[in-house]
Amino acid sequence: MEKKYVEVSEEMTRLFYKGFSKSQIVRFEKDLELILNNLIEFEANANLMKDG
Repeated sequence: MEKKYVEVSEEMTRLFYKGFSKSQIVRFEKDLELILNNLIEFEANANLMKDG
């Protein structure tokens, strides 16, 4: 099962990033990480305000 998951994941990654250069992929993933961190921070602050 794990082998099939890895195969499907790799294929989806190839499809998703088709036409991207390595530097574009790195930049995109850094941007996604920043967005995720912003959302995590927002959620943490919202929970503090709710609980406080």
